[in-house]
Amino acid sequence: MKWFRNQKIATRLIVAFSAVLVLLLATGVAGIIGMNRVEPLVKEMYHDRLAPALVLAKMTSSWYNIRVDVLKVISTKDEGERATLIEDLNRVKGSIDSLEAVYADSKLVEQEKATLSAYQADVDNYWAERGKAIELAQQGLYDEALDQANGSARDVFIKLTKHLDELLKLQQTVGLSLYTNTSETISFTKIEMYIVLLLAVLLVVFMARLITKSINGPVQALDEAARKVANGDLDATVVVSSTDEIGSLAESFNRMVDSVRSGLREVEQKGREAEVAASEA
Repeated sequence: MKWFRNQKIATRLIVAFSAVLVLLLATGVAGIIGMNRVEPLVKEMYHDRLAPALVLAKMTSSWYNIRVDVLKVISTKDEGERATLIEDLNRVKGSIDSLEAVYADSKLVEQEKATLSAYQADVDNYWAERGKAIELAQQGLYDEALDQANGSARDVFIKLTKHLDELLKLQQTVGLSLYTNTSETISFTKIEMYIVLLLAVLLVVFMARLITKSINGPVQALDEAARKVANGDLDATVVVSSTDEIGSLAESFNRMVDSVRSGLREVEQKGREAEVAASEA
């Protein structure tokens, strides 16, 4: 710390404030880096997990609507109403196909891909079974159509909805893992920022104590020496331990005391000489 003590007071203050500023900037940089780590995880959580989960929920709701509409198609004996219901069924089918395509384009793990393939196979089977039931209803075979809808068609419907439930559970599992990873990253970022802030506080305290000590010590020594000189002790001096403004002041004080001491000695010498000359006369 000798180098620091030898600097001018203004230089010390600049060094201290610069060090604190660097640590504060480091805190900001640590925060930015942490947010950059968190941002892609949050985006992944939404785009690859939350959004697909919402798609699956819409698909499940649409499938139950289809199940109800199929029973309506089979039960009605009005051909015009049946045609309208079939159009509605086809429209909902198109909506489900679109949702399925959106989900298939999302980021899927291998187990999700396998479950999706099984679901798609059951969807094809269901449309085939549904077609048989509607065809029987169109032929006037309502009981047979209802048996078909509540038999093999329902079994396939149960299978495909189970696959949708499995996909939702997989989304929850992967999403929870991603959430945990995101939370850990946020916690790590907070710890980093707290550490840097703590270092900044410690540095401020350290620099404040160092600067205070480097100023108060020499000033107190000067004050003590000045009191001794004022009380007549011309042998009092100040130890010069730095080359800053206070060190220069200490050197000037020592020169002043030395000059006063030399002047007094000279006066005393001349007084003694005058006394000798007077006695000889």
